[in-house]
Amino acid sequence: GGWMHMFNPKLSVEPQDLSGKVCIVTGTSSGIGTETARHLYEWGCHVISANRNAEKTAKVHAAIEADAKKRGLTNVGKLEGRTLELSSFASVKKFAVSFLQSGLPLHILINNAGLVTNHYEETDDGFEQVLQVNYLSTVLLTRLLLPVLKATGTSASKARVVHVSSIFHMSVGMVTEDIDFDDLNGKHFDESFRWSPDMARYGQSKYLQIVFSQELNKQLQSEGANVLSNALHPGMMITQIIEAWPQPFLFCCQTFGPYMTRSIVEGSYTTLFVATHPSIQAGDIGGEYFDHAAVASPLESTKNTTRQKKLWVASSKAVGLPVSLI
Repeated sequence: GGWMHMFNPKLSVEPQDLSGKVCIVTGTSSGIGTETARHLYEWGCHVISANRNAEKTAKVHAAIEADAKKRGLTNVGKLEGRTLELSSFASVKKFAVSFLQSGLPLHILINNAGLVTNHYEETDDGFEQVLQVNYLSTVLLTRLLLPVLKATGTSASKARVVHVSSIFHMSVGMVTEDIDFDDLNGKHFDESFRWSPDMARYGQSKYLQIVFSQELNKQLQSEGANVLSNALHPGMMITQIIEAWPQPFLFCCQTFGPYMTRSIVEGSYTTLFVATHPSIQAGDIGGEYFDHAAVASPLESTKNTTRQKKLWVASSKAVGLPVSLI
């Protein structure tokens, strides 16, 4: 596990037959999200791109379709755009209700969208925007879509929830202080981690995703649901997210980037592996953290069961959902 994965050799991806499958991917209008949608579509999946900008989504979809046509691919799926603004709980609810009413099945949910900012700002819901976009809204979206995920999954082919986290979750308790359950907004980082409170908040949001994924998987298992939840680190890439980071960090990335980062295309491979590879089903793998398309070790503290339950309760309250899954 750990940081050395930055220096790993090339990854490859194994195409799967996804005809008849439906997948929701958040944040497909750029970076890893676009490449994730592209592969799923080329493998026959009905991909629902959940983005805030419908115009951008349409452009990306048109480019993906044109490219597939040019390459003579025939077994493609379908690309569909639906509006989702993760900085608004109302938008998340609207998206979920509309999807549940569509009558479509849901085989895979990929929580890919991510935000990094360079200043502290709260949403209309009263939460710091990185916490809400990267974490709380994915909790809300996932929980609201569980009925259709549970209805779609079978013991022979379980539905999957995939959380695109980051190796930067390792900053929690190592570089920055540990989680403060009384201040999940991370306002305290402005004082305690002055050189980059925004990176501290980003790292924390990615950490929380891993803790949530483990607890979610446990709860689904205990009620016998045919749904698996896993988290992953996609690899280091120079994407728009990295470009928003502090100058010294950006300088290092741009200088050494070619030696330690993966291409954006490769960046989607671990997501695609966790979302589609048969070995996940065969091994009934859930509650894990992947890096480089293999099970890896997240920070030990993410596995603390007391912490998992505590976060589950706090998150449920924050998004206005009952603590119980049923």
